[in-house]
Amino acid sequence: TITSDAAIGAAVVELWVELNLAYGAVLYVSDSYGIGYAEAVLVAAEEHNLKNTTEAQLVVKTFPFDAESDEQIQRAVESLKNWEPTNNTGCAKGEGRNPDRRDYGCSVNN
Repeated sequence: TITSDAAIGAAVVELWVELNLAYGAVLYVSDSYGIGYAEAVLVAAEEHNLKNTTEAQLVVKTFPFDAESDEQIQRAVESLKNWEPTNNTGCAKGEGRNPDRRDYGCSVNN
């Protein structure tokens, strides 16, 4: 049996929460598997944030890349390195399922 993306996304978010992380990032290949994984992590983070409104919110940003393009991989890594998490940049909360290709990332609550 193959574990669903939703279960994996929930497990990743649960681990981040157990480690008391405020920020998480997902670098992923822009194919059906990578997109499914990234979306599952974003959904799990949104669900966590909606259930735990009195706790610190988990901020997650995604960084897609084409596996065949060294330039895109480098750009995604550079975007991650340059990411400065705040609560008023990137995609608005609830829009994390639609990656903004202009800055090679999208986020939940960031």
